[in-house]
Amino acid sequence: MPAHSRQGDHKKKFYASAKISRELWSCKQMYIIRDHAGYYKIGISCDPHKRMAQMQTEHALPLEMIYATGGVSAHMRGLEKEYHEILASHGLRMNGEWFDLSDEMLDNVLEWIAEDWEQICINAPSRYTSESKKTVYIEYKRTMSRYAA
Repeated sequence: MPAHSRQGDHKKKFYASAKISRELWSCKQMYIIRDHAGYYKIGISCDPHKRMAQMQTEHALPLEMIYATGGVSAHMRGLEKEYHEILASHGLRMNGEWFDLSDEMLDNVLEWIAEDWEQICINAPSRYTSESKKTVYIEYKRTMSRYAA
């Protein structure tokens, strides 16, 4: 499978011009949930675990939360859409927000989230930057270590 990357340098302007308020900073989280068949849902929610519990009522077998991180609602929606478009362009969309991801592609998506979070934090007010970056890094490493074995 070829290496996947995101084209364009449009994000630098996007992040540099972002005005992040305290209210927006605490709202949305991006999450990745895996179903029993091995398909992944990439979405955003203020409470990913509550969202997974709602989805669980429609699935006979357990769902698994793979990753959830805090985010900025205005940015998370745009990033979610971008990830969906990239994955769909590679023929990985199963239905809606559900994707058939190889381990390699899952790693790519997790790296994209970590990179994008870092850019958001760099341009965020300084009171959020170091703690948010540290949290994202820890969660990213914890998630990656589960799949390294």
